Amino acid sequence: MRAKIYTCDDCGARGEFTSYVKARAAWWAVAKDYEKCYCPNCAPNHRHGGAASTRKGRQTRSRQWEQLQIEI
Repeated sequence: MRAKIYTCDDCGARGEFTSYVKARAAWWAVAKDYEKCYCPNCAPNHRHGGAASTRKGRQTRSRQWEQLQIEI
């Protein structure tokens, strides 16, 4: 299988992967139309999905809940 070279649109970093799935597994942010591509260092700045806010919300919620003391 022939590898495709992905180039980060921000910093110009290059990565070589045989498939879109393998690039995503290596934390590269690649648009499905392959027009935009970001390396793992630049990708967090371009992720706007609800998953990031959900993840943060879960962390804060778990810190807010503490075990209650049972009084007898």
